[in-house]
Amino acid sequence: MLTLQDCRYRAELRLAQLAQDCGDELALLPEPYETERTLAFFYQTADYLRTGDATQALAGNGPILVSKLTGTVAVAGTALPVDASIRDFEAEAAKSA
Repeated sequence: MLTLQDCRYRAELRLAQLAQDCGDELALLPEPYETERTLAFFYQTADYLRTGDATQALAGNGPILVSKLTGTVAVAGTALPVDASIRDFEAEAAKSA
């Protein structure tokens, strides 16, 4: 099983790709949402986190999901609640295991 630090590192790598795609500096929020098998890392623009200015905030960004079992990384959508996205993510991971 991967540690929090291992999973955070994987999330930061994916976050760097997202930042490059959107052209904004992004940062993970300090505390992930955790289940037995998955960590969900939420993120926001660095400008918003520094200033609290809502005009600098992202909207419609789902969390980065990291499997503690395999290290698989995915970005969740926003159509489902986080718990439902995690259940879907874990079900997909179980199929490919």
